[in-house]
Amino acid sequence: MKNILSLLLLAAMLVCCASCKDGVFVIDWDEESPSGEEYADNYIYTVLGSVLYRISPYSASCVPMCPDPLCFHDNYSCPFYGVGGNDIKMAGKYLYYLKSGEKQNIFEQGYKTLCLFDRESGKFEVLYEAEEGSIEDLYLTDEYAFFNLTYLDKEYKYTHDICRFDRKSRTVKIMTNEPIEESVHVYADE
Repeated sequence: MKNILSLLLLAAMLVCCASCKDGVFVIDWDEESPSGEEYADNYIYTVLGSVLYRISPYSASCVPMCPDPLCFHDNYSCPFYGVGGNDIKMAGKYLYYLKSGEKQNIFEQGYKTLCLFDRESGKFEVLYEAEEGSIEDLYLTDEYAFFNLTYLDKEYKYTHDICRFDRKSRTVKIMTNEPIEESVHVYADE
């Protein structure tokens, strides 16, 4: 069984190599595929079982992003446990991602922290932690990270604040005067 899984992983890696262009992998996942959509530096980054992993298509090795060799990657003390696969973004040597909180109730589902990982130094940093609501729909520009703060009230009604994180000053500005009923998605103007 282990050999079959290894062969399947190797076949998947070869398919990934076929779609390689200039050292950056571009693979479109359908909505039912495993989470993880951001590819750079000849590795595939994906979330497996709530932990962020890095996969090498050349050696077919799959290792957790956590640099601590003594970590079991099975609780919130691991900086890469509880990661949101659809909101993993790369900017140069930095990896921005969302992480769920340890003490959440039914009205606090989702991701509570915006995190930064320096892939060269191995340093992890929490950039922003939501006191209320959850963080969704992360988008990076050269200067900012945009996201929605989403709230669920006791009547199961969602409202949203649009937020902007300044990557240089490390400050967050809520851009809406009051929560709105529809979430907003930020996309590049191409």
